[in-house]
Amino acid sequence: MASLRINYDDSLISVHDIKSILNQLPGIISIKDKFTLSDVQTTSTEKYSILDLLLSGLAILSALRDENGKIVDFKFEFINEAGCRLNMAPKEAFNNMTLLNFLPSHKDSDIFQTYCNVLETGVAREIESLDFEDYYGGKKLKRAFDINVTKFADGIMVIWQDCTQRKQNEILLKEKAQLSELIEKAPFDAIFIFDVLQQTLVYSNNNFEILTGYTSGDVDSFSNNIMFDLLHPDDIPHTITHLNNLAQSDDDTVLENEYRIKHKSGQYRWMKSRNKVYKRGTDGQLQQIIGIIFDNTKTKVLEEKLLKRDKLIKSFFENSGDGFLLIQGETGIIEDCNQALLKLFGFELVSQVIGRHIGEFHKDLFRDESIINEMLNTLKETGFWAGDYEFIKADNSTFWGNLSMVEIIEFDKLLHFVTIKDITERLNYQNNLEKLTNELKINLELREKFIKVIAHDIRGPFHSMLGLTDIILEDFDIMSKEEIKDYILKVYLSQNNLYSFVNNVLEWAILQSGQYKVKREVFDICSLIHIINDLLEWEYTAKKIRIHFTDNGLCRKINSDLNAVKSIVVNLINNAIKFSYRNSQIEITLSKIEGALKLSVNDSGQGIEKNILKRIFDSKDAYTSIGTENEKGTGLGLSFCIEMSEKLGLKFEIESTPRVGTSVSVIFPEEFVVKE
Repeated sequence: MASLRINYDDSLISVHDIKSILNQLPGIISIKDKFTLSDVQTTSTEKYSILDLLLSGLAILSALRDENGKIVDFKFEFINEAGCRLNMAPKEAFNNMTLLNFLPSHKDSDIFQTYCNVLETGVAREIESLDFEDYYGGKKLKRAFDINVTKFADGIMVIWQDCTQRKQNEILLKEKAQLSELIEKAPFDAIFIFDVLQQTLVYSNNNFEILTGYTSGDVDSFSNNIMFDLLHPDDIPHTITHLNNLAQSDDDTVLENEYRIKHKSGQYRWMKSRNKVYKRGTDGQLQQIIGIIFDNTKTKVLEEKLLKRDKLIKSFFENSGDGFLLIQGETGIIEDCNQALLKLFGFELVSQVIGRHIGEFHKDLFRDESIINEMLNTLKETGFWAGDYEFIKADNSTFWGNLSMVEIIEFDKLLHFVTIKDITERLNYQNNLEKLTNELKINLELREKFIKVIAHDIRGPFHSMLGLTDIILEDFDIMSKEEIKDYILKVYLSQNNLYSFVNNVLEWAILQSGQYKVKREVFDICSLIHIINDLLEWEYTAKKIRIHFTDNGLCRKINSDLNAVKSIVVNLINNAIKFSYRNSQIEITLSKIEGALKLSVNDSGQGIEKNILKRIFDSKDAYTSIGTENEKGTGLGLSFCIEMSEKLGLKFEIESTPRVGTSVSVIFPEEFVVKE
């Protein structure tokens, strides 16, 4: 890599080299900086002093390349005193320093690529008023520079001047020129000088005639009290106050005044003026003021219309039966509310609401970020948001309200105007209607299901009994006593099944209709089980099934609905008999679980498949299957037991393994168990 080394300890650069450098200096360098060195004898230190005399910053940088020859950075080989001053760093800071390490923003501003292009093409570049932001002297500053870049050996020579102040002055001059042009072109502005002591108009320009209709001759004809001739009587007092304020203020103070002037046509027009002291007497007393005046009639008429509209809106705001809120769009802070909202939320004073976040009065809407984002996006797209939500009152009770929100801009300020209507009564009506509709639907479904069950399942037992009795009647004379007894037993079992069926249907129908009322009383659960076993003796003896009851010494009195519990247990034992194999055993046990009492009916029958077990709990439809000896059922037994247990506040459990058996349990919570 070819590079030019310049330091204070060697003499690698000759007087001729310095001449070459100076000859390359651009036109932006003062001509005083260019001088002839042909007769100058210099030491290695003195030749740098020559470059340090330049008023512009000058740096010589050598190219740093990668293995492919691509320029990746530039190394400082030399920088003069002006360059150090402009970069707010001593010369030592540039020893072995690269450009991008010292000024990393060069690369982001594309100037680095410009430097590379100059070196590669050999074409110098001049850049005027380049805005540049980087760290100088430890501070991040935004500055402007005039820059000249020239190829120098295998590097570049950069010369630059800080033109920040010049550029700022140019901008200020341009702004002032634009302002002057704007003032000159303002068609309705008039300039006047008013003598406070003489009460006369000393000077007015042509625009004054345009605004008021009065010529200079008309002005001269006014009396010595022009203020009373031109001003509306209602505006004279505050205009006198305005003049007194000017008299007491500094001469550079500008004050505004608004008043009505009688136009030559006889109509009063609103004017607005900006006034300052123009002349004082030797005693310091205000003598004359100078002002710029313009017609403000359209603005005042609009303001009056807006004021009337605001009064109308305010009246509607205060007298409406709906609650109104004005909320800051960015923060959600409440700025205003009406009396209806205070009443709606149970507050007495506006101060109890203003300044608080809207989220304090709502359970979910202004606390869920996803809902907030959806609301804000909808407001931006449509300008409107509405929905029914639950709100919190002052006493922490809640009510349902319909919220509608619109987005408004007031003086560049984003606001949300919110209306809240109490819809509790409407929702109650809707809920009652839905409840009645659901009840009607349930009753219709219940009736349909009831009819289907009756039509389908009641025929079986009747056909069975009719067939058996028909056989007995026809063959009675030739039948033995044992055969007659066997047929009578079958008739009994069929009648008993029919009774169980009718009883299940009736109890299930009452439960489904919602008319069942729990009647709690204290009874002995062990005695109840013995009674049920005696009641079902014919069923389990017919299949030669043994029932074994183990109370584990836990016979307890239960406080629950006796008839309901009896129906549950009867159904459980009946199911166990139905699905148990002949000559098997059914275990009925009582056990204690942390103060609760658990009644379990366990059989070693055919069991229940998992998908069927899930269907029993999840489905609203009754599910039935054939017993071990083709016994049929309504499918309402387990459904009734599950729903009745829920009604009584009991826990119902089923554990079953196909071809192994089933365990069905009813758990009485501790509060149902009577302590003796």
